[in-house]
Amino acid sequence: MARTFSITVPPYDHGVTNRIHRALLQQFDETFALSHKVLRRTDAANIQLMSSAFRRLYLAISDLRPFITDHSLSSVEINIRGIADALDEIRYQDMAIQALEEVAPQTPHEIRQTIQQFIETRKKVRRKSRQILERALVSLGENVLSHSSPKTITPAAQQNGVIRQRKPAGSLKNVANSIIKSHLGELEKCSALIDESPQATELGAMDRATQRLQYAIELFSDCWTTDVRPFSRSLANLQRALSEVSDCGAWINELRKQILESKKTNAQQARRTFVFLFTQFSELRNFHLEESSALWNLWQTDQLSNQLLKTITRSI
Repeated sequence: MARTFSITVPPYDHGVTNRIHRALLQQFDETFALSHKVLRRTDAANIQLMSSAFRRLYLAISDLRPFITDHSLSSVEINIRGIADALDEIRYQDMAIQALEEVAPQTPHEIRQTIQQFIETRKKVRRKSRQILERALVSLGENVLSHSSPKTITPAAQQNGVIRQRKPAGSLKNVANSIIKSHLGELEKCSALIDESPQATELGAMDRATQRLQYAIELFSDCWTTDVRPFSRSLANLQRALSEVSDCGAWINELRKQILESKKTNAQQARRTFVFLFTQFSELRNFHLEESSALWNLWQTDQLSNQLLKTITRSI
């Protein structure tokens, strides 16, 4: 699991935005240092670690952008998202290869050969994705953020001396409250999809909303004396299950295309293999869908949304 980072609560002054900026600089340096260690190893666990770290950093910058005016973050934010997306692609291929390797020994010999060919194709795609990742890391540059001047940053609403309609955040708690409420509202909205025979693409929105809320809670965990980590742990479990649903959905869509293609070419052996895999991944997706539904029902039964709102609105 990637190490979480948080922003300590400062006093009520312009130090709020400076504290945010320093925390992002520190996390960038730590994340980039992690990337150099991970790239020396190719196992799936390390790629997952790096993927989580870059996604966490990207979402933190995205959440905090309205409250800072350092323009050097704009291009960096885009590059970091590109790296996070590249890592997600590698992670997806890792998971697909692992799942295929687990299924292969359970199949007849003739099907096993086709599965092995499919695995080799996935490995080629993964190698290309790693090359894309390495180029993206080079283009970003190891010290892009650390070389930017740590000048005083003013709230976004006061850029160029113009006072806008929205008031600047008076404290870090106000910033945290606004961001977490927004992400919680998005999760509640997306949750309706889980009870409507959801497609994988639709549940992907709930997956992303869950992750954003989890990371935001962890980012601002030091803002309250009450421990908010139980909320993030519940969300982490839900997000893991939703991610499995999304991955299975992606594999099912890919296998559906392979089945149609094998029909056109009359490749009967390949078609039997893809139909077999389609059935396996459909069953796996249903399992994780039931798991996701159970975890979300538990969240609702325990009224964790209301408890979270009470916690973050306390002492503001």
